[in-house]
Amino acid sequence: MTNRQREWSKFRRDPYVRWIKSLPCSVQGAHAGPIDPNHHPTVGSTGQVHRRIMPLCRGHHTELGDVGVESFQRKYGIDFEAFISALEVVYRDGVLQKRFLVGRAA
Repeated sequence: MTNRQREWSKFRRDPYVRWIKSLPCSVQGAHAGPIDPNHHPTVGSTGQVHRRIMPLCRGHHTELGDVGVESFQRKYGIDFEAFISALEVVYRDGVLQKRFLVGRAA
């Protein structure tokens, strides 16, 4: 297994990535279907697998690749940086709350 393959394998097992894949598509009103974790910036532009991701259904993930980030953000009114930052806070706070409450009496 190459280093790149190991990196992707580790990425797919990451609890945050699994949580992102459990969310609906970031485009409001999108159809149901498999969720792809969309990297921002793209892995191709950075050369590294990273956790700056947001959920997109397969159709919107493909569309994003076809039209580009700026056009996609304009069309759907999504600020990728702000949206991803908000997801990270929600995940972090949820995880921290669960850890704080485990083992404590109510």
